[in-house]
Amino acid sequence: MDAEQGDEPLTRGDLTGAVQSYFDLMDGPAVSLVVETFTPDAVVVDDGNTYTGHAAIRAWLSGPANQFTTTSTWLFVRPADRGTEVGILIEGDFPGGRVELRYDFTHDRDGLIEALTISI
Repeated sequence: MDAEQGDEPLTRGDLTGAVQSYFDLMDGPAVSLVVETFTPDAVVVDDGNTYTGHAAIRAWLSGPANQFTTTSTWLFVRPADRGTEVGILIEGDFPGGRVELRYDFTHDRDGLIEALTISI
């Protein structure tokens, strides 16, 4: 998942708006506030499951999204059509202990996250 040749390397500090808030809140004590970075009808796809709307995303945040202790190494940040792509190496106490994940965010006109797909 390395940055493509010719891509200017970006870092977490290059994020703005709701995506920056998403990661800041996920790393802090107020994970329950992450749902506010999403539109009311947003869709999250993670580990083969789909979560639609604030109630389902809140359940994902309090369950599957936070069930393991992890550390992360940022691999890339780059703009995408109507969104942002982020690559992160995650290490922790989950099965396998190490995985490179790609976060594909789609933003709405107001800058909120209307879709997030997390994939390997």
